[in-house]
Amino acid sequence: MDVAFIGGGALSLFSAYFLSKHHNLNITVYEKNAKVGRKLTNSGNGRGNFSNMYVAVNKYNNEAFVAPLINAFTPKDFIAEVASLGLLTYADEQGRIYPLSEQGIVFNELLLNHLNKHNVSIKENTEVKTLKKQGSKFIVNEVDEYDYVIFATGSNAGLGKNLQSKTPVSILNALGHTFIPYTPTLASIGVKENIHSINGRRNKADLKLIINDKEVYTNSGEVLFRKDALSGIAIFELSSILAWEKLKNPNLSAKISLDLL
Repeated sequence: MDVAFIGGGALSLFSAYFLSKHHNLNITVYEKNAKVGRKLTNSGNGRGNFSNMYVAVNKYNNEAFVAPLINAFTPKDFIAEVASLGLLTYADEQGRIYPLSEQGIVFNELLLNHLNKHNVSIKENTEVKTLKKQGSKFIVNEVDEYDYVIFATGSNAGLGKNLQSKTPVSILNALGHTFIPYTPTLASIGVKENIHSINGRRNKADLKLIINDKEVYTNSGEVLFRKDALSGIAIFELSSILAWEKLKNPNLSAKISLDLL
């Protein structure tokens, strides 16, 4: 049986690993960029925040959809699975799961080593531009034939215009799929102030999100300063709240208050 993954991110690499471990399949992973697993390597500010001990059904918008998946493969199952690969992990006080080495690239390399041993084909620098259904088969880029195709390209949410692509949406629309509009929910937040002089610095802080002069959310954690944006785990959590608020009111006025002491 031939299976294709479109997109070379965390979902594709881990799923390809899991399938190749338990089933005799011919698997191919397509990635339009030069290297697979870029976000996996960079997760947790490079430390590799792969999952969370407190993953739960009630944390999701569509509980009925995720329930069978989460119940079938819990965070403890994930830890046991990556341990079988040789990756030791730990969880911080918020339940975030990291490799013991605190290097995201370690998990990426372990997955790639496994995929290589099981003859999983990885096609980097290869964008999927066409996907057609012919009988029971799927034809990728007019040439490659598969029994199953899994789309795992992520979305354009939070990407600059030069990185955005309409191809996955147009392909899936042609196959009869529909879409809920995307919005970035785990992303850096651009700021108006000039913070170029502290680009690259990190600092723990207490944060407040103030919308239309009303405090709507608080949290604490590490903040990573970019030249024109705030990033880091604490900002990602806050960005999700901001994204939902912007869906309600696109013209809102938002401020972020940082207590660095």
